[in-house]
Amino acid sequence: MSPLSGVRPIMHVGAFRTPLPLLALCPLLLSGCSSTHHAPQFSEGVFRSVKLGDSEESVLQQLGQPLARISATPYSEWVYSEQDQAEFSQQGESTLRGTFALFEFDVNGTLRHIGGQLASAPGEIVTGNRQNYLRLSSSDIRGLLGSTMDMIRARFGEPKAVYHYRAVVILQYTKSATGGSYRKREIGIDSQGRVAHIWSEFYED
Repeated sequence: MSPLSGVRPIMHVGAFRTPLPLLALCPLLLSGCSSTHHAPQFSEGVFRSVKLGDSEESVLQQLGQPLARISATPYSEWVYSEQDQAEFSQQGESTLRGTFALFEFDVNGTLRHIGGQLASAPGEIVTGNRQNYLRLSSSDIRGLLGSTMDMIRARFGEPKAVYHYRAVVILQYTKSATGGSYRKREIGIDSQGRVAHIWSEFYED
């Protein structure tokens, strides 16, 4: 089916946590599962010691300068779903599973994207017209874009879970050395100069 107008497709491949047994096997598989380039002073142990709320200054003192500083814009996501989506509030849409409808609001609280999927059978998902938890059609979505959070809450009730992306800059401490998969290590800094997000994932490409 054609993608829904106003819908940004939901992709799960690209940001996920590698199971520990697989990580344990990585050194045995042709010298690793990925090709990762690190910032000069980067240390995995030090990176793991960084906590939410730490100052950007303390991060730079411990880890040195990142490979890149990437500007970012805060936004919020709401998910409507039968499932609990327990990890969504901490990690966002990469954790979503099953049938859901996802609403993304800009920094001013205005609805700018709607996504979703329908789990038609175990291991199978469908996207497209009305293939979402709220059964929204393409025309429904076009009519909803630009709505405020209060308007969406009044129509659909409270969401199952909420994710707030607070970073205004991302400190990128690793990248792919070959353009393929790598161990992603990034830190998001909010407008107060504090750590708001920590990404320690295996990025598969």
